[in-house]
Amino acid sequence: MMAQRQHLESSDGERIVAQVDLRKKCRELPMRSAADDPVARAEAALQKMSGHFRGWMDEELTTIDEAWKRLRAAGIADDTARAGLFRAAHDIKGQAATLGFPLVGVLAGSLCALLDEPADPGAVPAVLIEQHVAGLKAMVREDVRNEDDPVATQLVGELSRVTRGFIASVAPRS
Repeated sequence: MMAQRQHLESSDGERIVAQVDLRKKCRELPMRSAADDPVARAEAALQKMSGHFRGWMDEELTTIDEAWKRLRAAGIADDTARAGLFRAAHDIKGQAATLGFPLVGVLAGSLCALLDEPADPGAVPAVLIEQHVAGLKAMVREDVRNEDDPVATQLVGELSRVTRGFIASVAPRS
């Protein structure tokens, strides 16, 4: 191997020869016609599943509600309970737009920041967490799917503004 490396060295750098030829590990897919649009197929699959989106979002809200109850019982400074609520909010943040609830995802992102960014997690006001959880539940209950919904937009904007203000007023994690 050393002889190979020396042979492949040049003024531009060193070329390392792979030990395993990955081309042998892959299989060739048959050629598809130009009319086959993978994006259209993915959108059609999402459309078929869309009838389940509301139920999935309801399940996510049950999870976040239970995580909030555990954190409230354990205390805001409890790392394990706070991590559980963060994980639930992060899941919603990642899935909400796909499930048709884009503003819910924005609010869940604000909750993630509230739980993760302050250096002293015990300083986070429980009422602000409660307002985020209640807002998430209300938007799904009211089936807010339109990003231009005036009430939901105002709710998300205000809670996000208050959250950013709180984080700025305390020492953020470095």
